[in-house]
Amino acid sequence: MTTQPFQSRNGETLLKPVLTEEEYRSFQNEYAGFCLACGETAYNVEPDARRYVCETCSKPKVYGFEELLLMNLIVLQ
Repeated sequence: MTTQPFQSRNGETLLKPVLTEEEYRSFQNEYAGFCLACGETAYNVEPDARRYVCETCSKPKVYGFEELLLMNLIVLQ
């Protein structure tokens, strides 16, 4: 998995994951989430999680992978 920067509505630069369909399914099965602030993967995250606090950067930017897909914040290759 790699990341791609994007601008949020408030002008903040965040990261979105770039992954294959196989990687997406794997993260989905592992109940993983993704921090939009630092790009770290979080585990034991509900698929529809929003604004969970990241253990790495302490920002409330962790979202479940299914939620990111619905928000159009995943780039599938």
